[in-house]
Amino acid sequence: MRSPVARYLHASLCGLRRRPVLSVMMVYSIGFGAAALIATIAVWRSSSLCPSLRRPEHLYVVRVVPVPAGRIDPQRETLES
Repeated sequence: MRSPVARYLHASLCGLRRRPVLSVMMVYSIGFGAAALIATIAVWRSSSLCPSLRRPEHLYVVRVVPVPAGRIDPQRETLES
């Protein structure tokens, strides 16, 4: 004896095999919906107010320069002995 879930799944798969045009239309509608969702998200991200997406020249770059042990004179930026 099958469970009700297995019976409904089997009946739905048999129905899809009997109506292949309906099956193809469902697959295409899911694909079209996914493509529309991705396009909507892309448009939303491009028009968002995130400064890193619109003006990358205003971003800061941190540069770390390795310095040997010692003190640095801030005026001349050279090592003091």
